[in-house]
Amino acid sequence: MQLQGLLYPPHAQTGLLQVLENLQRILKFSPLPIPKRVLDNTKSLDQVIKNISVACHDKPELAPTYSVSVNKLLQGSITKHPLWALLYVDNRSSPYIQSLQAAALEAAHGAYSKRLRTHDLQPFGRLIRYMSMQNTSDNVWNFSPNSYNQLKKSVERLIEKNLIDIPVESILSSLRLLKVINNEKVKRLSIANRSKEGLRSSCTKKVIPDGILTILIEGDEDDLNSTEEVLLYTPLEEEKLADITITDDELAELEESGVEREELEPDFQQIIFNNCIQSESTEFLLEKHKVSAVRNIMARENSALSNSYNLLSDHELMQVHDLITELKNSEELIDKRLSIALWIMLITSSKADDLTSFSVIDDINLFSQDSHSLAYLINKKSWCIPTIKPSYKTEEKENPSQVRNTQDDYILLPDEFGLHCLFKDAGLKIDELAFEGLELKKLLKDRLSQFSERITIAKIARYQLETAKTMFDPVLVQTIFGINISTASARQYYSTVKIREVISSYTLLNKKLADTLDITHYKTKDVFSNRFIGARYVANTSDVRTSIEKIESQLARIPECNIVARHNWFTVKCIFVQSIFTAIRAIRDPFVSLSHLEISDNTLTFHDKSGADFNHVRFQPHHQIIKNIASDYKMHKELVIKRLSNQEQEKFGQMNDETFILTDDMKTLPASPKSLRPFWEKISPYPINSNRKFIKNKLRYLGASQHEIDTVMGHHAEGEAIWSQFNTSSISDIQFSISAAFEKIVEELDIQWGVENA
Repeated sequence: MQLQGLLYPPHAQTGLLQVLENLQRILKFSPLPIPKRVLDNTKSLDQVIKNISVACHDKPELAPTYSVSVNKLLQGSITKHPLWALLYVDNRSSPYIQSLQAAALEAAHGAYSKRLRTHDLQPFGRLIRYMSMQNTSDNVWNFSPNSYNQLKKSVERLIEKNLIDIPVESILSSLRLLKVINNEKVKRLSIANRSKEGLRSSCTKKVIPDGILTILIEGDEDDLNSTEEVLLYTPLEEEKLADITITDDELAELEESGVEREELEPDFQQIIFNNCIQSESTEFLLEKHKVSAVRNIMARENSALSNSYNLLSDHELMQVHDLITELKNSEELIDKRLSIALWIMLITSSKADDLTSFSVIDDINLFSQDSHSLAYLINKKSWCIPTIKPSYKTEEKENPSQVRNTQDDYILLPDEFGLHCLFKDAGLKIDELAFEGLELKKLLKDRLSQFSERITIAKIARYQLETAKTMFDPVLVQTIFGINISTASARQYYSTVKIREVISSYTLLNKKLADTLDITHYKTKDVFSNRFIGARYVANTSDVRTSIEKIESQLARIPECNIVARHNWFTVKCIFVQSIFTAIRAIRDPFVSLSHLEISDNTLTFHDKSGADFNHVRFQPHHQIIKNIASDYKMHKELVIKRLSNQEQEKFGQMNDETFILTDDMKTLPASPKSLRPFWEKISPYPINSNRKFIKNKLRYLGASQHEIDTVMGHHAEGEAIWSQFNTSSISDIQFSISAAFEKIVEELDIQWGVENA
């Protein structure tokens, strides 16, 4: 059974046997159709149940606990594992509950699963729990619908007759899943009406009639001299990609291969000043060629310069701290709370709006991203920061990676300034909104009015964030503060961040702040957690080495007379090994040929995607092995062609540096992700583009700088490219540094490269 990809269990698999027993009854007794994927993955279910029953003697948490409610057993995990939670509900005496659970399986894995959202499963699971608490002696619960349409209508009737004690506000959301599997239109809230992702996003979105506006650079309403707010406009139309026309099938193929949509930039985007928008109509937007000033602003901001106007000076920071101290020592309760508010804003980069939902809690299960933008866990003396994880559009299959992402919706950051000592004196109580009833923004602005116009609540909230941008990888910065950063948008799909790295980086920031203010900093003990936040399907060194060994093994078994098989596997070998060092996106042709090396012996030039102003043309330092592979493949093809008949040679003669796969009848297929997949599946459990994730994280842990890694990956926003006016790096410096890391990787992977005789 592929449990992970089928039922999405919590890490501990709490209640495993009960979930499987319920599933067994659904499969045996429910008359409703069950998705093929579920049936295919549960053929051995009876034997699995027997095996787990034996294992329960040593692991009691796996045993059935029918008398324990799902709310109690899975407290804190229900929203994160909604399918698992609803399948845990006891269905022994209720065919109707079995039918509802079957509907959830259909929604998750059936024909309309792509229309399903996590927030469809959660309320439907709540509906099942409400039903399970009703009087099961009523004949209605013995009803077994013959179709999902019949099931939906029966649920609607039960709700209409008040036979289900469910809150009115939950009815519509509870029925969404049943509408999805019946192929009915489902009305969803627009982005503008939803709660902000993580409630702390600095990259917020707003829907206007013709498109979406995304805040790239925030303005400061209290400082007229600050950078103007910059927005990105993307039209609401079928996605198009720059410079290449891509079909829906190709897009699905790319996603299957591990190329994320975030890297495939829409063809039509406009970058604009906020003050250019006079109404919610696109006719007021400026054309791209008229906004060079905006692009310069973005370049400057993305470069994260240490002298940024957004950063408070040391003197200004001291003034803020003096105000915090003055308010703390005041006899007024409001002043004491304002002191705490300023402290929180400063050390957690929280906005005043974020603090409206702030509370002190004594149980981590009380923290929810739906209700908190920030919380303080008093028994751990830690800040609860919402986690930001990549939002994937494709379903996660069984993850072979040894890099395991945390399932938590939060990160705990240590309180290294002892703020918990101030809570009691300020009258803050457990599990109550700390600043309820306060016009926080107005009060803080009044207190700050004694200083220059440069000292604003926005700059106080940005201080740690902007400082972190000058020191760390954007993905690490966004993880520390739980704030979406536009420059991390694509990077996060390729990055893994250790929890202990997050905490140690936060400690460095706090020490820097404490040194500036000349105050005490209580450094916490080192955290040895191996948990990660970030990308899925990240191979390690052992995984990649094993794949290379499998390719070599395949080649060793093929006789030299088998031209087709030897050519194909040598092609796979060239593409696989070369991609480790090029980090190429396998969009059409995943190979770098000799023509890409014509400019310089040390520099590789190609573009596997493009953007405005050739923003994604790649000028990249390379290892000699890239050229060796390109040269060997060219020689190999020449040898292959010589073995063919004159007629066949004519057919292949025009193929210069392109890679291709041969069919048994000697026809050619482009070496695309689709044609390579049958070979790839024999050597690696990861998508074809997974070597990009491997090299990014490997270079990082080998000590390469963020800019060096971005140059190899082709990851740079406006102003970050190597030729940008704000970039001080040179290609030769990067070449020198990266070469040492590449040599280490060659050594660790034991890569032996020589000319292949076809």
